[in-house]
Order: sequence, then structure tokens, then C-alpha cells
Amino acid sequence: MGVLKHLCTTSFICLLSQQAHAQMLMLQELLNETNTNGDSDKWVYIWNSNKFSIKKTYRHLSGHQVVHPVFKWLWACSCQSKHKVFFWLLLKDRISTRELLRRKNMALQNFNCVLCNAAVEESLSHLFLECPFATQCWGLINIQTNQHSDPFQNL
Repeated sequence: MGVLKHLCTTSFICLLSQQAHAQMLMLQELLNETNTNGDSDKWVYIWNSNKFSIKKTYRHLSGHQVVHPVFKWLWACSCQSKHKVFFWLLLKDRISTRELLRRKNMALQNFNCVLCNAAVEESLSHLFLECPFATQCWGLINIQTNQHSDPFQNL
């Protein structure tokens, strides 16, 4: 502590502005008032252990998000990987519908669904659940969808 005080008062005093010098003096006072108990410092991770764990670090960094059960079902199912990825993109709203392109400021003549004549924006829920073409396709394979329920439950 004495070395810092000596250096600050002799070497650097002429290099500091008045404001910086005042701040340095305040810092010196704070350091002088700080009481140390003499114990040595030790590392403790956020999970209250002194041992590092990659698994615990990953859990901490990735957070504790609640995942919808459909995602767990999706990755555990035995369908082809390309179908899993498409379904995952569908659930995450990352299929390039006209609505998504509009949100990304893409310039198109219109953003209406091309499969039906209704002037409805082509969104994921419209394209896969509400569009008359989609309901006919689902009907061909004997699957009934409820247009007013949660899209996760329909899918």
C-alpha cells in the first residue's frame, strides 16, 4: 500500500489532471479503509464448488429455459433427419414464408398466400393449418386440425 502511495505522490502527480488526481486520492482513501482479514483468496465457481466441471459450466451458460415437450418428442422420434430439421425449423418459425420475408424487410409485390385466393398473408399457421389447400391435404390423410388451437398441439 505504501508503494502505491509513494508512486502516486511522486512519479505520476505531474502527469494527472486535477480531476484524475482527486479521483486517485479518493481511491487511496477507499483502499486504506478496506479491512482485510488476512485469509488468502480462493476460487469458487458459481455452483459453489472449487472444482471445475464442463457439464456444470454448460448448464450455467445455456441457462435454464423451459423447453416445450414437442421439441423433446421431435429429436427422440425415429424419422429421417431431414424431416426432423424441417419440423424443427417449422416450430421455430424459420421457414421462409412471405410473412418472415416481410419481417426481414424483403421487397415483394404482395405477401398473400399463393395457394388460395383469399387475401391472407402467408404465415406458417396459415400455410400449414388454415389455408383451404392445407386443410384439404390434411383431409386426404385423415388428419383433422383445429385452426383455433395452439399450433404446437396441431403439429
